Amino acid sequence: MILFLLALMGAVPAVDASLFCDRAIDRLVEARFETSRRSCLAIVVEADRQGVDRVAAVALGYHETRLRDLPSYAGRRMLARGVPYEALPEWVERGPLQAKPRALCPGRRAKGCDFIEAAVSHLRIQRRRSKTWEETFARYKLPNRPDFGYGSRAEGRRTRLACRLDARRCER
Repeated sequence: MILFLLALMGAVPAVDASLFCDRAIDRLVEARFETSRRSCLAIVVEADRQGVDRVAAVALGYHETRLRDLPSYAGRRMLARGVPYEALPEWVERGPLQAKPRALCPGRRAKGCDFIEAAVSHLRIQRRRSKTWEETFARYKLPNRPDFGYGSRAEGRRTRLACRLDARRCER
């Protein structure tokens, strides 16, 4: 009865997402970061909303930033020099999935952009264009040149992370 009421209120997917993230973070040995859990939950909820494989989205976030909400390396260097986060250039990747505001955000601006929503939407589009997850991960970083670096170590690591999270979803 309680689960039925929770399902009516929409709480069951959140509980499911929370359990999924707890298991994923335990498997990836990153439980020391509370921000990892929050980012994981946000990624899972957005992936479920957009119909993207949650395992692949979390594996991508883990590979990019260990599920932490950080700018790219160049952005972190600028922050260390005293540049405020809001003043980072549009080419700096941000968020746990390293979304590029210039390419993925509405109006090509970081202001008001939900980086997780933009990145998961980009992942969904690239998945439709490709046959395997390895190609999807290659297209995620270089959408116009998926053959450049295809099969490289980074895409292989992302694919192995997705397999480590849920072995049943491996395509090999």
